[in-house]
Amino acid sequence: MSSYLFDAAITQYVDTPHGQLAYRNIGPWAGRPIVLLHRFRGTLDHWDTAFLEVLAAQAA
Repeated sequence: MSSYLFDAAITQYVDTPHGQLAYRNIGPWAGRPIVLLHRFRGTLDHWDTAFLEVLAAQAA
């Protein structure tokens, strides 16, 4: 079992005029949101979980 918050986060979706976008919330809710974008064929699971944990901890 993973100890990273990202691995336990639920994938959520939002519909846009151009298709469906997936996202996950990690870190404190009171912090400033950080939006990370991937290239054309990237997915949420391509991000390094250790990197995301550091970002989430510093977003507060």
